[in-house]
Amino acid sequence: MEKETNGTTAQLDVNLDLDLNTLMNKYGIQNYDSKVINKILHYTNRFQNQNKTESPVSQNGESEDKNDIYGDFRFLMVMGRIIGLIPFSGVLSKSSRNVTFRRRSIPSLVSHMILLVVIFNAGLGILYTMKTPRKDASEVVMSFRHVLCHLWGCFIYILFLFRGNEFLKIFETWRSTQTCYSKKDTKLWRDVIIIGTLLMSSIVLENGVLHLKYFRELDNFTETTTVYNHSATFTSFESFYWRSNPHWASALGYHWFVAVIAFLQHKWMLYAWNYIDILLAIVGRALYFQFKALCEIAEKKVKEEKDVFDLVDTQASQNAWNQIVRDHKNLCRILQVVENFFSPIVFGSYTLNIYYLCLQLSDCLTIGVLHKGIVYSIYFPWSFLHLIARCFVVSIYCAKINFYVHQIRNLLQDCPPEYYEPEVSRLDKRLTFGPDIGLSGLGCFVVTKPFILQVFSVLFTFEIILLQIVS
Repeated sequence: MEKETNGTTAQLDVNLDLDLNTLMNKYGIQNYDSKVINKILHYTNRFQNQNKTESPVSQNGESEDKNDIYGDFRFLMVMGRIIGLIPFSGVLSKSSRNVTFRRRSIPSLVSHMILLVVIFNAGLGILYTMKTPRKDASEVVMSFRHVLCHLWGCFIYILFLFRGNEFLKIFETWRSTQTCYSKKDTKLWRDVIIIGTLLMSSIVLENGVLHLKYFRELDNFTETTTVYNHSATFTSFESFYWRSNPHWASALGYHWFVAVIAFLQHKWMLYAWNYIDILLAIVGRALYFQFKALCEIAEKKVKEEKDVFDLVDTQASQNAWNQIVRDHKNLCRILQVVENFFSPIVFGSYTLNIYYLCLQLSDCLTIGVLHKGIVYSIYFPWSFLHLIARCFVVSIYCAKINFYVHQIRNLLQDCPPEYYEPEVSRLDKRLTFGPDIGLSGLGCFVVTKPFILQVFSVLFTFEIILLQIVS
C-alpha cells in the first residue's frame, strides 16, 4: 500500500493489522510525517500481537533455540567432563536439548566412582588430622584447611550427581523464556573461554609449583629441610607419594595403584573447587547481561517512541509498559531457577574462600613461611593472588545481577501517570522497598556491591591484626 503524506511516499507493510486511514481518522492525525505514522503502526501492532498470548514461553522449537545459551557454555561443560564433575551425556552438542542426565550413563558412573574416592579421602584426612598432635591453636586452624577442602570437594560432586536435573533446568528455562526487550549476548562465548582458561591454567601451574617440594631430587633447589622417615630407601615415585599424601601413606602404605589414585583425587578436589567458582561467575555474567539489556533497550525504545505515547493514548501504549514488567518478571524467573541450584554453592564458596584468604594472608606475612625455601616464597603469594582474582571475578559478576535487577526502577519512575497501573506499581514498590534481589547464599546474604566491600573490610581488618602480631 502506498500513501502520499507531506509530499513523501510512505511504503507501509501490507501485513499490518491497522489500516493507515483508520488510524489517522481514529486519532485525528492529519498531514503527519510518514515515519511517525509507520512507527505508530509498528509499535501498536507489536504489542497487540504480543498481548494475544498470555505466556511468554514460545511453542516453536526453532524460536526457543535462539535463546539457548548452552553453545556458549559448551567449553565449560567439556572442561567439567574432563575432571569428572559433570555427569551429563551429550555435552559436545550445541543445544541443551541433547544434554541428558541418566544415572546409568557412563559419565554418571565415572562421577560416582570419583565421588567414592573423594569421600574415602575425606575420611582419611579427618582421621589423620585428629591423630596428628598440634602444638598451638594456629596449627589446629591450619590443619583444618585440608579437611575443609576434602569436604567441599565431596559436596560439589554430590550436588551435581543428586541435583543434576536442576542444573539442566537452568538451560531449559533460559531456552524457553521469551522477552521483548532483549538482544543476543555475542561476547559470552569469549568471556567463557578467557575466564575459564586463565583461572584454570593458573591453578594448574600454581599446584605444579607446590609439587616441586615433594620431589626428593629437588631438595637442594627447593631448600626443603623436612625429614621424611625411610626416604633414603624409597624410589622417587614412592617418596613423592609419602610426601604429598601422608594420610594415605600412613593408613594404606605404598602401592603404585594407590599412589596414582591418591594423586588423582587431590586434582579432582582442587579442580572441582575452582571449576564451580568459574561456573558461578559465568552464570552470573550471562544473567546480569540479560537484565542490563532489558534496562538499556527498554529505555531506548521508550525515548524513541515518546512521540507515539504522546499521540496514541491506547491500550497498546499501556502494553508497552506492561511488557517491560513482564520481561523483568520472566528474567527474575530464570534468576530463581539459577538460585535454586547455586544458592548453597554461593554460601559455601564465600565461606571457604574467606577462610582460605585469611590463611594464605597469614602464611604470606609469617616469617617462618618466608624462610621455608623458594617453593613457598613463590607458591603462597601466587595462591593468595589466585584466590583474590577468583573471588573478585565471582563477586563482580554476581553483584551486577543485583545492580541491574534494580536498575529498571529508574525507568519505571518515568512512567506517565495514566500508564502507572497496578502491575507497574507493584514492580516499582518491590524494587524500591522490598528485599534485595540477586544471588543469595542460602538466604543468609545477597551478593551486592556493599557486600563485596564488607568482605574486603574483613580481610583488611585481619591483615592489620596480623601485621601487629608479626611486628
